[in-house]
Order: sequence, then C-alpha cells, then structure tokens
Amino acid sequence: MTVFADHFRSHNSCKHKLRRVRALKDGLNRLTTWKLGTYSGGSIASPRFQQTWALDSLGNWRGHTQTNSTSGGTALNTTAFPTFDRTRAGNAVNEITSIKTTSTGVNVGSQPSYDAAGNMTAGPKTGDEDTSIYFKYDAWNRQASLDANNDGDLFDTGDWQYEYDGMGRRISKWQD
Repeated sequence: MTVFADHFRSHNSCKHKLRRVRALKDGLNRLTTWKLGTYSGGSIASPRFQQTWALDSLGNWRGHTQTNSTSGGTALNTTAFPTFDRTRAGNAVNEITSIKTTSTGVNVGSQPSYDAAGNMTAGPKTGDEDTSIYFKYDAWNRQASLDANNDGDLFDTGDWQYEYDGMGRRISKWQD
C-alpha cells in the first residue's frame, strides 16, 4: 500500500516544485518506509530524506535506517536528522535488550534497562544515544519523573516531573 501526501511547495526562481511524502505500508497496514522528495512519474526516485523500519510479527522495530541525502535537493539539518542504520534485539517479555549500529555491530553507548515490573528505567537520549536518560515510576507504575541530564538529581535544569489524578490520568508535567 502506498500513500502520497503533498508536503510543501518551495519557490525557486518562480518555478514551483511539488515536494511529497511517500509512505509505504506492509500487508498489515504498518508503516515500513517514509520518503520526502520531489514527486515525478509516480514516485520519489531520489529522496532527500528517508526512513525504513524492519518490523517483527508483534510490530516491534528490529531494524531502523535513516538516510539524509542531497540527491533530492539540499540535505535536511544533519544534527536533527542524522544518517544511521540500527538493529534492535528483544527478550521474551518484549523488552529491548540491545541497540546496535548495523555497520559496525557495536552497541550504541546507552542501552535500555528495566525494573522488575518491566518499566524502562534507563535508555538512550534521542539525538545523543551515547547519553542515558533515567525514568522513575510511582507505586502504580506511572512515570513520575525523567532525569534528562543524567546526573541523578531529579530537581535540576532539564528534568521533568509528572502528576496524576485519582483516575490515573496525567494532569500536569513541569520542567525544573
């Protein structure tokens, strides 16, 4: 299944270039490929940006590739959208046990860890996978805080706190 959507129009010397997003789905209607580029002849031949996911039978990511290219125009911000190729492994209770860079076979710097209830207590920070972020949970297994700067202090700059009502709904979050 293929889905096309208009993404944006850019102006280049009075010419209009139609940029499109192409989303490819598998037989179970799960997203497997996402492309951004110039639409021509029924496809995006040279995407500026592309993500591909390899999914297991439960829908978990077992592989994730992200490509940022100049072939379809100027590359996107490479800090926000780096190129990478990663694989993930999981255990019998569906927890991520390792995240590796496919080309080198080396684990990213921060690996997920879990408590006895199955809550993720540490994981890689988005955009800086060599740095861990830490999660704390309350007695009802609701996320109570996030230590974003990896220092063990939950009340300093960059950390998040969460509050819930009696029905278990998150009613507030704030950053110190």
